[in-house]
Amino acid sequence: MSPKTPSKLEKVLRAGHLAEVPAIVDFLQRYALEHFATEEREMAAAGYPGLAAHARLHSGSSTTSCATRRC
Repeated sequence: MSPKTPSKLEKVLRAGHLAEVPAIVDFLQRYALEHFATEEREMAAAGYPGLAAHARLHSGSSTTSCATRRC
């Protein structure tokens, strides 16, 4: 996203609509988990040798994110 184009989260925060923040964070978390899963499937199908290390990065990101949102 361009720095000139504010994200939905930025718009909500600037407008002071804090009640909308949890839904946006939940969406972003689900999107990231889906992205990670898709990426790992594609890497596995391609025989990417760094898959295990890359998956560990994803796992760490997911764990940190879930810890803050109680997944």
